[in-house]
Amino acid sequence: MKIEHDLHMIKGDGDTSYAKNSSTQIPEHLDSTMNKGNIYIGVTTPPLEAKLYLDQFEKDFSRFLQFRCIELVSGGQMVLTFLGRKSNDVVHGGGMMNISIELLSQAVQTLVAEGRVEKEKLDSFILPFYGPSVDELKQLVQQSELLDIIDIQAFELTFDPIDKSELKEGITTAPAIQDNVHEATGHNIAAGLRAVMEPLFASHFGESIIDDLFTLFACNVIRHLASAEEMSSVTAISLSLQAKVASMKIEREFHMAKGDGDSSYGKNSRIQRKAILTTKAMIENAIKEVCTDLQPQSMVVTDLGCSYGANTHLFISEVIMAISNKNAMNNSTMEVQIFLNDLPSNDFNHIFQSLEQCKQSIAQECASRGLQLPQYYVAGVPGTFYNRLLPYKSVHLFHSSFSLMWLSKVPEHLDSSMNDGEIHIGTTTPLFVRKFYLDQFEKDLSWFLQHRFRELVSGGQMVLTILGRKSDETGKKVFTMNTDPTDDSELEEGTAIAAPHDVEASGRRIATGIMAVLESLLTSHFGESIIDELFMEFVRNVTSHIAHSGKMRHNTVISLSLRAKVLTD
Repeated sequence: MKIEHDLHMIKGDGDTSYAKNSSTQIPEHLDSTMNKGNIYIGVTTPPLEAKLYLDQFEKDFSRFLQFRCIELVSGGQMVLTFLGRKSNDVVHGGGMMNISIELLSQAVQTLVAEGRVEKEKLDSFILPFYGPSVDELKQLVQQSELLDIIDIQAFELTFDPIDKSELKEGITTAPAIQDNVHEATGHNIAAGLRAVMEPLFASHFGESIIDDLFTLFACNVIRHLASAEEMSSVTAISLSLQAKVASMKIEREFHMAKGDGDSSYGKNSRIQRKAILTTKAMIENAIKEVCTDLQPQSMVVTDLGCSYGANTHLFISEVIMAISNKNAMNNSTMEVQIFLNDLPSNDFNHIFQSLEQCKQSIAQECASRGLQLPQYYVAGVPGTFYNRLLPYKSVHLFHSSFSLMWLSKVPEHLDSSMNDGEIHIGTTTPLFVRKFYLDQFEKDLSWFLQHRFRELVSGGQMVLTILGRKSDETGKKVFTMNTDPTDDSELEEGTAIAAPHDVEASGRRIATGIMAVLESLLTSHFGESIIDELFMEFVRNVTSHIAHSGKMRHNTVISLSLRAKVLTD
């Protein structure tokens, strides 16, 4: 970017260096459109042009907050100080800072009138600066929903960088300026701004006019001070922020039913297994393309929301077999690192206690196909996938199945009085409550994609499978599966169920599969004492629904295959 190349403080420790003239600093990085005759927002700037400055500042500051929150620990703090405005008046609210930029613009206009600078050069120069107001900063922080404002203060500084007598907040009339200090103050102010802005002006207008430009600027400041009744000041805004402490309730309490019992997730996750088997070709194709396009010596694969049990082992097996085939085709010995991620409350012990059995099964499968077993390593990465999990650009393939429909938390702004009698989106749920759910999903998925993009190598891929809804959109693989976890016949939607006893068995299996997922949340909220009765009532409801409809219902599953864009320098 041009600004990144051209904007820097004057280096060294000479009389015009930033080190000698840095009592007042100016925020950077604002782009805008043409604003003829002005280098910033002036009295002749149209309101639309001024709004473009604000829009760019909002975009830049919002991105700044997002990135800092990724880097901040939960509860960490920031203290930010800006040159800003006392009021929402973008033209006159900036005090001496706005006046000085206007005086600097007049100095350039003088050089244009003298024929030393082309008018087109002036018209095409826009200063990448915006001094926000207190209200604008408050609004942006609140809109981000990432940080809490601990304190925000606006205070005034005399604009003469050498002046040690700071104006105090609330003082509207400063001591009168003596005539013999106008010239010194003007040169001090000009030197301070030159230390910050010279690189931008030299890059755009050329170095040959810089000395004369800032000499003219100093003269303009001196004339302004001579006509002013008091010493003008700049407004600085200091903002103390704290990253929100993420609610850990879901991370602590949400997990699949543990162990190997009849009600465990390991024994009741056939639907999830069907999804992994159905998307096997997508996973194999993603591995093939990553191997072909990136040719890594070792591949890093991460399963997000891995849970535990046979499904976890199934995914590991699919990855190892796909890479074994690719190694055989390419006569290579690529190694594999597999990371298994889920919430800290997941039954990781079960995964690694049964991993040796999984490895033996994979070795036997490779041997039966005449394939060489690659070197592979399996490690757990506990934590929510709505945060960063792994180093920058370290992963070649992400996989997630039946996890991303779970939100990071209860939707923002939703309380118990808004959705009476419902535990999710039901027939009586108001439209605005449904919108809260969508808003939270959009926010969570956006964060998920941002974090994964930082962790994916350029050109890396993701295969994401999620319970969803049918639509007319294209570009995604949408398929349906029977709601009965143990029914592998994959009946067409609307197929009649043959025998009455099958209805009761199906109802129990469906209820058991859902309870294996939801029991931890229900127990946390309602207590363990009601779980057995709740389950039996749930079984009766499911059985009654199937019997009444006379049809086997399906789940809609959406699978997406994504590739990280290859960034060019």
